[in-house]
Amino acid sequence: MIFSGVEFDVAWIFAAAVLLVAAWLLAWGLSLEAQDDRERRGIAPAGNAAVWAPNRGRALAFALALTAVGLGATWASHGSASPSPQARSTPARTQRAPRATLASSVHSVHAQQRASAARPEPAALPPVARGRVVRVQIVVEDRVFEIAPGVRYQAWTFNGHVPGPIIHVRQGQRLDITFTNHGSMPHSLDFHSARVAPDRTFKDVQPGHSIHVSFVAERPGVYLYHCVTAPAVAHIANGMYGAMIVDPAKPLPHARSFVLTAGEWYTDGGSPAHLDFAKAMGMTPDWSTFNGRAFQYDEAPLHAAPGERVRF
Repeated sequence: MIFSGVEFDVAWIFAAAVLLVAAWLLAWGLSLEAQDDRERRGIAPAGNAAVWAPNRGRALAFALALTAVGLGATWASHGSASPSPQARSTPARTQRAPRATLASSVHSVHAQQRASAARPEPAALPPVARGRVVRVQIVVEDRVFEIAPGVRYQAWTFNGHVPGPIIHVRQGQRLDITFTNHGSMPHSLDFHSARVAPDRTFKDVQPGHSIHVSFVAERPGVYLYHCVTAPAVAHIANGMYGAMIVDPAKPLPHARSFVLTAGEWYTDGGSPAHLDFAKAMGMTPDWSTFNGRAFQYDEAPLHAAPGERVRF
């Protein structure tokens, strides 16, 4: 029902009417008490009172009938046939690629888009690799993927992901790494955990070529590996980094372990976006993330049992 551009809910009109009738019935009950008092005193009622004489049973039946009508009208307007809150909501407007200052509004858009969101990057630490020699393959791939809800980026990746694969070994194991460049420009691979000659081992690899790197994981700890081709800032900012964990020779106490690698994206606002090198040099990121994508663990949180030892 609409009057002068204002929409009135019929159910609430009925509810208001029921309240008014209830007030009237209260007054009616008071008149009944007054009439009883007059009869006890022997005062005769007015001449036409017999026709309109109230009755308590009639008043109760009338009140119940009006209440039923009000409840029925409310159910008709708000019951199973009414649209859901999702159907009543206004669709979100399409926006340009958001900036970090719009993170809160983009977060709400992400909640609406979670059904089509990409699968979150694994955060659980994989088991320690077995054997005296651990063989790892790392492949450079240029790939477009989502770095935040609705934001696509032309990234340079290790094995198609940002960050690259988690490498988990034990102190004393030897790593034999095959590094293959399927990208569109020269790239390299620098292991902070390796004690090798960087001018030979971390040299640029041309597109379509590979290199083998071998070293012993001598020192336990958590290390970064990344592309070091100049300018290294650009290669890292485009996604070419990953984590390597070297457990001590004596195993640590058992714990549920997670790896969260922090990263930043500096975008030019395009779609897909590319690196804005001036932002990278100015350290003004559009997105700061864990494991490459903003908000991905909001919909897929990390779980641990009460009292369980957890290691990050």
